[in-house]
Amino acid sequence: GRWPPGLMKLKQPVRKEHCESKCKELENKLLYAEVYQRQENLRLYGIEETDEDENSLKVLQSFLERQCGIEPGIEFQRVHRIGKPRGDGSPRAIIARFLRYDDRELIFAKANKLKDTEYRISADLPKEIVIEGNYNQRSWWKQGKLVRQPFSTALNLINYLLIES
Repeated sequence: GRWPPGLMKLKQPVRKEHCESKCKELENKLLYAEVYQRQENLRLYGIEETDEDENSLKVLQSFLERQCGIEPGIEFQRVHRIGKPRGDGSPRAIIARFLRYDDRELIFAKANKLKDTEYRISADLPKEIVIEGNYNQRSWWKQGKLVRQPFSTALNLINYLLIES
């Protein structure tokens, strides 16, 4: 048989609401997975580009030794510039994926040495978190010192956004 007309009207909104809810749940799971996957990455800003054929790994290693006092020996899975070269000559950010999470934390802990320079180091977070969460690492500076935030802070931010949405 056929469904009574009143029942069809009731089932339609429930089905749509369920689909929207499931879609949002899947989007949130995907965002969480993306943050988790990026936890071994850092973004470094303000490091001058040498030329089109630069070796980003060597540029980064030199920068870390000069500006942060990091001895050579840290291993990376991958290091590269982000985006296309800019017309105004400003340097593109470098994204570095570390072989070991402890090395990433060591570098991130040295970010306070860059406080009054043109350089910046930040966690590699998806734009959805940066925009929706109003995430601003500059607010993590207190009395000239970097207040260390574990990477789980980003995951906590996702959880906060899930609860609030």
